[in-house]
Amino acid sequence: MIVRLISTCSSLLLATLSFAQNDAEWLERARNVDSNDRSSVRRFLEEMSIEYESSNDAALQEDIANQLQRAQSRRNADISSIIERLELRSRIDAKASAGGRANQTAREILKDPTFRDSELQGDQSWLGRALSRIGELFNRETEQPEARRIEPPSLNMQPLAYLVLIVLIGAVIALAVFALRGAKFGKKSRIGNIKRSILDEDEPDRTLDEWLQLADKLQSEGKLREVVRCLYIAILLRLDASRIIRFERSETNWEHLAKIDSASAPEGVDYRGLTKLFDMVWYGEHHATAEDCATIRSEYETLNKMLREPA
Repeated sequence: MIVRLISTCSSLLLATLSFAQNDAEWLERARNVDSNDRSSVRRFLEEMSIEYESSNDAALQEDIANQLQRAQSRRNADISSIIERLELRSRIDAKASAGGRANQTAREILKDPTFRDSELQGDQSWLGRALSRIGELFNRETEQPEARRIEPPSLNMQPLAYLVLIVLIGAVIALAVFALRGAKFGKKSRIGNIKRSILDEDEPDRTLDEWLQLADKLQSEGKLREVVRCLYIAILLRLDASRIIRFERSETNWEHLAKIDSASAPEGVDYRGLTKLFDMVWYGEHHATAEDCATIRSEYETLNKMLREPA
């Protein structure tokens, strides 16, 4: 009976808690984007495209893709339709969470025999009946064996039953609040980690030749993920050496791509594809392959050849 009461109280309390949806984070970011800053809008759409790549909302994916295409072709991108769709998704999720789940949980709770009418009729509520049963259980446990014929003093277990119930409810509420705070902290941490510098603070500065040598060494050791990073940084340093862009170790790969798009970088190199490959391999869960290393090395050699040829 105690286990059943604990389970029922926990289900009732936890069913009323709702967690912020991922859509709410992106909706807040979309509202804060400066629509007049093309670079900010493009970066926002690129990051959102990666986040919603596996979403089952085809209409939202199409809106993101269309506006990203406009941003990449240096036209004004309008994210108002994306904001409206995120607002709609948030409202639908909120109604589903507050309505469907709460109703289902309530129906399941009411199916429990604890909340059904029993042979005890009258003005006693279900809570009173549950507490009476807890008291009866304690009374049975405290009874002396019949063989001893010693009658124990009469105990009123009703106050103790109330105290046990209050402690259990308090513990459930404390656990729920702790879980909610942990979830909010985790979301703030993910938002804070969106901007990642291309080099770590404690990482030494290396020349272009040193990055290429390090890539060869790591490839011989089979560390393909690190090879992709070395060759990507080598491409940025090669552009810096030709004064096409300025390499900044504190900037992200996407910030460097934005500078490449606005500069007179040689055509024929898939800078965006290389940046996405680096992002998935170094920051994501994509496992680098020998083909990935060959692709990025080939692109570096193509760039190097074009920059050596006279204009």
